[in-house]
Amino acid sequence: MLLAINASLRRLAVHHRLPPDFVLPKSCYSITTCRGSGPGGQGVNSSSSKVELRVNLDQLLLESADIDADIITKLRASSGGSITKGDELIVSSHEHRSAHHNEEACLGRVMRMLREASAVEEPPPPPMEFSDRVRQQAIDKRRLHSNKLKLNRSAKAARISGTQW
Repeated sequence: MLLAINASLRRLAVHHRLPPDFVLPKSCYSITTCRGSGPGGQGVNSSSSKVELRVNLDQLLLESADIDADIITKLRASSGGSITKGDELIVSSHEHRSAHHNEEACLGRVMRMLREASAVEEPPPPPMEFSDRVRQQAIDKRRLHSNKLKLNRSAKAARISGTQW
């Protein structure tokens, strides 16, 4: 028996344990604004448009039924050092001119991080096995197709050179 599916070509199916309509509870995070750099010219010096969002992970674990300890553990591992000793995830944004847009950007980043942490790879399906007869039919089909292409190339070359074959 020949295994027909190459393991490197198979894609892993991924599903998320976090529901698509999940909303971060407001009691789990706090938002602070401050003056930041970025687009806005001299207006940056007079307005507080930089947003820092702090998510309390312990509070999130207690208040949200959709978040479990495994998701929090994966989030801690993948956060890249943005978690404080007080178990708060810190995300900041100053890429937009308004604090409202920066707040949306921070919330979007946190949601993306939670969704990535909740991803679960499904095991790949077992490889299909083909009989020797099916394998030989596939080889014969490829050989006939190759012969047909060679014949077409030689006919085309003969037409171009003007010789009879």
